[in-house]
Amino acid sequence: MTRPKIVVAPSAFKGTLSPRQAAAAMTRGIRSALPEAEVIEIPVADGGDGTLDVLLDAIGGEPFSKEVTGPLGDPVEARVGILPDGTAVLEMAEASGLALCQEQELDPLAATTFGTGELILAALERGASKIWVTLGGSATIDGGVGMAQALGAGLLDVSGEALPRGGGALGLLGAIYPGSLDRRILDTEFVGLVDVRNPLLGDEGAAAVYGPQKGATPDQIQLLEGGLKRFHELAMDWRPEMSPCVPGDGAAGGLGFGVRFFLSGRLELGAGYVLDAVGFPEQIRDARLVMTGEGKLDHQSWSGKVVGEVVERCGMAGVPCWVLAGQVEEFTSAGALKGVETRSLSRTAEGPERAGEILEEATRRWLEEAWE
Repeated sequence: MTRPKIVVAPSAFKGTLSPRQAAAAMTRGIRSALPEAEVIEIPVADGGDGTLDVLLDAIGGEPFSKEVTGPLGDPVEARVGILPDGTAVLEMAEASGLALCQEQELDPLAATTFGTGELILAALERGASKIWVTLGGSATIDGGVGMAQALGAGLLDVSGEALPRGGGALGLLGAIYPGSLDRRILDTEFVGLVDVRNPLLGDEGAAAVYGPQKGATPDQIQLLEGGLKRFHELAMDWRPEMSPCVPGDGAAGGLGFGVRFFLSGRLELGAGYVLDAVGFPEQIRDARLVMTGEGKLDHQSWSGKVVGEVVERCGMAGVPCWVLAGQVEEFTSAGALKGVETRSLSRTAEGPERAGEILEEATRRWLEEAWE
């Protein structure tokens, strides 16, 4: 009898398991239930936390570390990965991410992407002519202005003084001088890998949708929205084609827009980029089943997240796909999915090790109950 091939392709279970840890836990569960199965592990990501490790594991390459400015000004260690073809990949979450802040420290008015700009400088120093910036998991809502400050852009307040860092200062923005950016940027191709399709402004924009998870009060959300509008108005003076409605501009607190404006970069949905890079299309061709998962399966899963992309590609290839999640929100697309099942990971206060055990057990039980 032919050994059944099962592809395991989970994303991160945020706060508990990385994509690699989740894949290992699911694999243990499969082998416990079906010892004869051939299991192929393909941890996946979409531009959010864990994307750099996923790409380095799948493609190869070498990371190097750099001390940069964290989102609230403290120094942090962040990495740049150099892929075999010389492309540099940096994960903005390592320099400017939500995970770097304690809950009581969250302050989107002060948080800055300055450290992300410092990582870009480090990549330029290594001679990179193509740089991928993964845009997800940020603590910031500064439109990428902090990144630009690190790269040498002139940003002045209404009094003609240097603009303070942080999203709360954008409303004071008086002038932008992008011509003072590091000249090497002109010879570098930039790609922003986004995990959401939100625009910069409005009810679906960076401040309104993601402000609350970064600690913003309703009044602060209005302040941040006003600052992003001010930034956009001044950006239009330099580049009138810079519409605020481009999907992905709102990623990472508006850093998507900043990548387009300051770096002349293009935005790509990270999910598709990463799945192609790790060889997912080739691996599922002869698979009996694909298992994927994430911490919370909700409406955002179908708006640029990698689990939604995995499900869609499996559907196109005619391969069954099962999704394990810590939570499954009621949403209209749920009826279109076969085998969506919730496995609560709420008992993971003991740490990531316990989360892995819970995911492993859920995988084993599901296969034993449903495998034919």
